[in-house]
Amino acid sequence: MKDSCKGKIVEIKNLFNLIEGHIDSSTLLSKFNEDLEKYNSNQNTEFDRDIMYLDAQNYLPFGKFVYFCWGDKINPKEFSNISDYARTIYENCVRSGKKIAFAYKKEKTIDESIKYLQFSNPMQNHKNKNSISFAIKRSFDTFPPLPAFYE
Repeated sequence: MKDSCKGKIVEIKNLFNLIEGHIDSSTLLSKFNEDLEKYNSNQNTEFDRDIMYLDAQNYLPFGKFVYFCWGDKINPKEFSNISDYARTIYENCVRSGKKIAFAYKKEKTIDESIKYLQFSNPMQNHKNKNSISFAIKRSFDTFPPLPAFYE
């Protein structure tokens, strides 16, 4: 990865700009979900809207590719607003012609990972941390990177 990105600018964006050890906890995700409902209706949000959230409707990433790694916990039934927010970001990246890459569980397939917006993150899945990390490294064997599975 280091060699394939050498001399290139890499932009890193988080789904939520909160530095928190357990950002994927159900309690925090529920808070974000409620806050995004306010965000989408232009009400005052609990978190600062300009700092905490990307403008999903108008977000266009820089560079040739986007590597998604926001985890496997975005359940559209439980967190519908987060799911809509994430899907908008994903679709804007695809529409802008960016190459998309991510790590996914082999049984889920690429299409299912996209359908459910489940892009594995080694820091959120401790059981498969090493396998996911290896899949991420394999993604960057080519440039731009490609989706890679883990078992």
